[in-house]
Amino acid sequence: MTNIYLIPSLLSEASIDCIPNYVLETIKQCEVIYAENERTSRRFLKLLDKQSVIDDFEWHSISKIEQELINEFKTSIKSK
Repeated sequence: MTNIYLIPSLLSEASIDCIPNYVLETIKQCEVIYAENERTSRRFLKLLDKQSVIDDFEWHSISKIEQELINEFKTSIKSK
């Protein structure tokens, strides 16, 4: 069974302490990330954990969702 997590983002980088530690631990267990804006998401993850290797994640940008990406997402979920 595949789990899908919706990760909260920050409204301000100054408020990083409002993200609970269990969110960071959950992110570390992820293999694939679908992000509205990959660049911003990469920066966000580095801000949360400077030791994380963000290139170890499989990244997918969903800023311009197309049917092909939706189908890829569904297939990815089913295969995990």
